[in-house]
Amino acid sequence: MNRLAKKWLLPFLLFSFTMVRAQNIVPNGNLEDVNICDEYHCPCSPRGWFIVKNAVPTGYYHLYPDRAASGKQYFNLHVVRNASNRQYWQTKLLCKLVPGEQYEVSVKVAEDKIGPNVNDIGFYLTDHFIFSREDTLLQPESYVGFADAKTSKLKNNWFLLKKEFTATTEAAFLIIGNFSAEDNKAILTKRGYDYQGITLKVDDISIIPRHAAGCLSYQANKDSLYAITKRHAGDTLKTRESVATTVIVQKKKIDTLQLSNVLFEFDKFKLINPDTLETFRKLLSNPTIKKIHVSGYTDDAGTRAYNAILSVKRAEEIARLLVLKFGIDPSIIESEGKGISTFYADASMNRRVDIYVYYQ
Repeated sequence: MNRLAKKWLLPFLLFSFTMVRAQNIVPNGNLEDVNICDEYHCPCSPRGWFIVKNAVPTGYYHLYPDRAASGKQYFNLHVVRNASNRQYWQTKLLCKLVPGEQYEVSVKVAEDKIGPNVNDIGFYLTDHFIFSREDTLLQPESYVGFADAKTSKLKNNWFLLKKEFTATTEAAFLIIGNFSAEDNKAILTKRGYDYQGITLKVDDISIIPRHAAGCLSYQANKDSLYAITKRHAGDTLKTRESVATTVIVQKKKIDTLQLSNVLFEFDKFKLINPDTLETFRKLLSNPTIKKIHVSGYTDDAGTRAYNAILSVKRAEEIARLLVLKFGIDPSIIESEGKGISTFYADASMNRRVDIYVYYQ
């Protein structure tokens, strides 16, 4: 190799090394890559991400994509509830952590009521996925909290939280959510919140090693994560070591479809866009369906008596559309109004209809 070639080779190698070590090891950290789930053939979640609750993922697609910190997508994370549980999302890191290595971690958060409380978000770095039938409560002894993070205010009430930490284990999985040791009711009481919980918007999740030169499995891990497209109730994702060897076990006797996230206008029972149901055509055309139960809900604006009637109208309207659009025998469809729902902190998400599809 001549002297001129050597002169240019060293800067090139240094540049290449810098580019490798600057990689974010969180897959799809900006949440923009979309998973089209196998079950409904529609957008269900960010690719590479899984909700801890082993049921239909919620809190990802939004009526107001312009409210994202960047791009169009973000998590609506129920970090505090007027109940014992919380909501979490999780993924597998593209490279395992290296004990002793320093990492720069950052996340963007927003909360509509007040500026975000940094105690409501954390990174739990562990050696396996966690799945539960319902939302759960995770309070590990050790996690990366953001109470001591550098905070920068962004547009639309978003805040960038950034800090450094030193890895102590070879953790390969990331879970995000609220891991505070306080119980939910104590948190709500302390802050004087008079509603059902706290929802935190989360976007642009990043873990970047300061010195490590990446890993050989980076792309393979991303490909294996993106290849998993099942997301819904009845599917159990079992893994301890590698997502590439994931086994999915189906025990499908019932599917739950949730028409929520402001698909109904305030004080209305008609769907904003009736074609929304078309995303479920394959599922609703299944010849083994034996019964469909439709439950309607409202938010808590207005009297209980009025909302009881409105919730019935919402359920009956969806039942009517199931017959009209999919030719389902009306004798196997039952509908009911459940009245006011306060399950979600965001009132618009309580204006919904749940459809339970039972199979033979």
